[in-house]
Amino acid sequence: MGKQVPTGDSGLPLSRPLSSPPLPPQEVSAFGEDGEGDDLDLWTVRCSGQHWEREAAVRFQHVGTSVFLSVTGEQYGSPIRGQHEVHGMASASAHNKWKAMEGIFIKPSPEASGGHDEL
Repeated sequence: MGKQVPTGDSGLPLSRPLSSPPLPPQEVSAFGEDGEGDDLDLWTVRCSGQHWEREAAVRFQHVGTSVFLSVTGEQYGSPIRGQHEVHGMASASAHNKWKAMEGIFIKPSPEASGGHDEL
């Protein structure tokens, strides 16, 4: 299942079709201010079921370019020592599975039974 997620705030992962300096994959960077963005700010959450469940890994796929938000074990000394680069990769792999470690988890309500019987 997939749901589009707008990420218009500066500082959130936004994508532009730029080559990433240390690595060949697509750069993921922040553009825009005060929640304003454009159609390149849309990501789809890809999960194995209908809902993103606690402890379950998901992928973020960019709507415009279809790349997956990814990170490898590579670390760099510049500009920040020990920095991991987040970038876009063309195919799904172990490098683009993400898990929420903190946050509010909302249990989905049971599905409707298909009708109303209160009358």
